[in-house]
Amino acid sequence: MAIPTDYIFTSGTCLKSEIYDTIINSLVTAGWTNVSSNPTTDFDVLTSPGNTGNKALVLQLRPLPAAGTAANNIRTSNFCQASFRLQTSYSPGTEGTAGTFGRPSLAWTDLYIVPVAANGQLPADTTVKYKLYADASKIILAIEFPSATSLNPILFYLGSPDTTFVSETDSNGLVFATTANATTAGSLLVCNTSDGIGSVTAPYAMAVTGFNILKNPNNEGIYFQTGLYYQSATEGIRGMLDGILCLPNMAVQTGNTITMDGQTYYQLVCEVRGNNSFPYPVMLVRTT
Repeated sequence: MAIPTDYIFTSGTCLKSEIYDTIINSLVTAGWTNVSSNPTTDFDVLTSPGNTGNKALVLQLRPLPAAGTAANNIRTSNFCQASFRLQTSYSPGTEGTAGTFGRPSLAWTDLYIVPVAANGQLPADTTVKYKLYADASKIILAIEFPSATSLNPILFYLGSPDTTFVSETDSNGLVFATTANATTAGSLLVCNTSDGIGSVTAPYAMAVTGFNILKNPNNEGIYFQTGLYYQSATEGIRGMLDGILCLPNMAVQTGNTITMDGQTYYQLVCEVRGNNSFPYPVMLVRTT
């Protein structure tokens, strides 16, 4: 599989209750395989060799919150929290029986599809707009809500970035970053350590950094944006979040576009809710 050189997002609309299936279907279309042997216990388990063709990526997702409350299923209720686990491996069982996970006791992490507080609600039949990019390594999804909801957009990044500066085997390089209710401010979750460092039992936080923009636009009216890198004092700079750019919330508005080198980027002023993985709330995604 070729490493992408362009990350062009597609636009669409769906009901809020259809967002989870949109995520799963988009990943499958992009080259992931749902190998869950028992959806009742294992839910959706998606695997992929990644864009490089030599990975063993594993994403476990379910339409329930981290607490596992069945009544809060985002497919059938007004609640807004799905959840995931960044697994190291998965071996399916026979059909109808549970498979074996590399991290069987790993806690679930909430994946908010609406920027609300914990257990917040939005009617299931609300029509939302989205910008979506998916490939054999990742999905990046931005969701916009009707103006009557008074909610700004949300964006999350789930999967394996293409630009990394370390060797990562199997599913170790999977990350999750979000503009709302991240587990740690200014940080993403990474599945496991890079090669040559002892494995850990659970995902951990790595800081997301970019260019420090003090004024936007500058005195000549030029807007600046930044790419996003993730790092730690222990590992140094580990990778870059391909496909998204970020800038401060200064004289910007959702729906505006910016043209750079003949490429059009769509602007999303995301909701400030809890922790943001990124240094700024404004995200840019390429549309042409």
